[in-house]
Amino acid sequence: MSRKATAILVGAVLAGGIVIGSVGGSSSSSAEIDELTAENALISAQLEAAEDRADAASVDSEQARSAAEELEDTTADLQRQIDDLGSAIEVEKQKAVDAAQEADEALQQAEEASALVDERDARIGELEAAAAAATPVAPEPQPEQAAVESGGSVSYKNCSEARAAGAAPVYRGDPGYASHLDRDGDGVGCE
Repeated sequence: MSRKATAILVGAVLAGGIVIGSVGGSSSSSAEIDELTAENALISAQLEAAEDRADAASVDSEQARSAAEELEDTTADLQRQIDDLGSAIEVEKQKAVDAAQEADEALQQAEEASALVDERDARIGELEAAAAAATPVAPEPQPEQAAVESGGSVSYKNCSEARAAGAAPVYRGDPGYASHLDRDGDGVGCE
């Protein structure tokens, strides 16, 4: 209750006491007035104490309300942080899933590439073996072939050269035969 209301109440009680005192007589009125005045003072003290308690309760209530608002703000901030962390965790989980999937795909591609390399190595080995088996050994050119390949005429300076060319012995009439290669004149040079 406000101080104004308390003052009005005290004034009403005093006025009531005066009215009653004037109606009842002077000696009993005076005692009654004293009694009412004492009661009014007691009521006034109680009202003042009640107002003080109400004021204190109001201050406590305001402090509690302020503390509650701070707690609500703190709770809201914490909830936002939790939500943000939850979102960040989900993003990181998705990144991890994507990275694992990429790693699996890369491993699969590596295995496929390794299998392809092995397959090609085997094929190269087969082709090399087939090429080695199919490659004929070139025969030594015969003196006639050497003469034909060189355009007809072949000559050797000495028997060492004729032997190196694979033409020895050289017979009369064969390309490359010359008398300086046939010392004994029997028709066979570089015997």
